[in-house]
Amino acid sequence: MASLRRRYPNQVSYEHSSEAEFEREVSASLRRKYANQVSYEHSSEAEFERALVSRIMAVPKASPVAQQALEIQRGKMVEKICGQTIGQALQDRIFGPLKMTSTSFKISAEQHHRLAGMHARAPDGTLAPLDLIIPQEPELEMAGGGLYSTVHDYLRFMRMILGGGSLDGVRVLRSETVVEMVRDQVPDMDCGCVPSVSPEILHDADFFPGTRAGWGLSFVINRAAVPQGRTAGSLAWAGLSNCYYWIDLKRNLCAVLATQLLPFFDPKTIALLREFERRVYAEVGAG
Repeated sequence: MASLRRRYPNQVSYEHSSEAEFEREVSASLRRKYANQVSYEHSSEAEFERALVSRIMAVPKASPVAQQALEIQRGKMVEKICGQTIGQALQDRIFGPLKMTSTSFKISAEQHHRLAGMHARAPDGTLAPLDLIIPQEPELEMAGGGLYSTVHDYLRFMRMILGGGSLDGVRVLRSETVVEMVRDQVPDMDCGCVPSVSPEILHDADFFPGTRAGWGLSFVINRAAVPQGRTAGSLAWAGLSNCYYWIDLKRNLCAVLATQLLPFFDPKTIALLREFERRVYAEVGAG
């Protein structure tokens, strides 16, 4: 088996005097993070690590297990490059400069009373509250999710993308970086459909029925105009709790619809999103 150092070069943030010491620390970190992802006991850290890697490699890449593995690597990459936790790097380089004052991995006492509660829709259509709060002292800050925020803050981030990397005279991304982010990176693929791997938390998602979609660097891109109004080449993505946004580069327009509801791609919320988009474009008029 390839060594853990080659497999997980950024899993721990300090130097070790030997390969064995490094591997013990990585495996211990993985065991803490993924203790519930393998369902049987192992006699050694090495056996646990092999089982975990096999589990990650065997599941669909869109699954929660594979996604968490990718999030670890992305987060540790940022920490290695910046010399900061990912939360601090985001605060110093994005949230602070953009005045996104309500965005963080950890919520303050003042923010807690503004926290919107989560709900779940049952198969019969009824809603029930969910007692769900992201851990406030996570072992790892995940690169692909876990932030608390507001619609106001997220609109500031989207306006920065519309501004080519700057907002209100403050630049946080180079213009050439944004150009690359919004470019379709996979022109021969269709990225508009996301199949469900956990029906209890997400439905099959088809963002642009009947058309093919591309993928930029963090955005799904509709290659054709959308009936509700957005133009071809617009950017979009979503959050698990039925939060959706789009950025129409040609119309210089962005919008967010945010709920706190599971499962993802809830049909009633999608119908609301489509109507919301239609009314937004009706309000701003033909472009």
